[in-house]
Amino acid sequence: MNKFFDLETLQKDVLELSNSLFLLTQKMNEDNLNENGQNKYLKVFILKIASASKSLLKLSESTKLNVNNKTAEIIDYPSVLLLARGILENYLTMEYLYFNEIDNNEKDFRFKLWRMSGFMLRQNSLKDIPQYEDILSREKIEIENAKMDIKNSIYYSQIKKNDTWKLDAFGIPRVLSWIKLIELSQLKTKSFKDIYQLYSNYAHSEFLSMMQLYNFGYNSNSEMVVEMSKSTYIVSNSVISHCFKNLITFIDYVDETSLNLDEKAKSRIDYWYNYSKK
Repeated sequence: MNKFFDLETLQKDVLELSNSLFLLTQKMNEDNLNENGQNKYLKVFILKIASASKSLLKLSESTKLNVNNKTAEIIDYPSVLLLARGILENYLTMEYLYFNEIDNNEKDFRFKLWRMSGFMLRQNSLKDIPQYEDILSREKIEIENAKMDIKNSIYYSQIKKNDTWKLDAFGIPRVLSWIKLIELSQLKTKSFKDIYQLYSNYAHSEFLSMMQLYNFGYNSNSEMVVEMSKSTYIVSNSVISHCFKNLITFIDYVDETSLNLDEKAKSRIDYWYNYSKK
């Protein structure tokens, strides 16, 4: 899908859309979005996506090397792909927790799983650091209460039997895989499933990533590197446009008028939303 897009246009859209998303977080601050319960994390998701999109642009710039009087320009595109994967995962988690049509009880079940998993990871990784002792003690009580609620929930059966042990060991952040979340999301399934699977190869030392690095290297002039970079901008632009459309529906006081978006900004959001939706 990259062939239809000009690199500079894609980069400009990432810049403008991420700026608009930062504007949205300011609006949420001004209107004091409910800071209690689950909604307080919405702003964090938005900031993560906007910040990561800005970082995409910086990371996609070539770096000049001078080794033994030989110069070269490289782009660390595997890191760019992993950053784009993170942007996509953040949006999918927003859909999973907030932007869906399940009832509030099931949403509460999902949120408790997600939150408890985070607490448990912190328990395991920070248990030997004295400064965190009080925090971990308080959170341990919350973990036990959440476990009880989760195990007594009518939605507990959504956790696969072979995975129930994980609940006590280190938590389960979600009951659906990333691929299943893409299939259920508002994004085009095949396009984003293929992109996610490709990007995921670069998270580890999979053969595909090594093979492509061997064939194409890190050269900033490589057509392959350019196409890979373009795909990450497409992911960023698509995700941000869906964030806007969902948040306008989800938050009563947020709309295109209250955000003072100009016609170009509205048009840019509409274009990427329509391009990437099912």
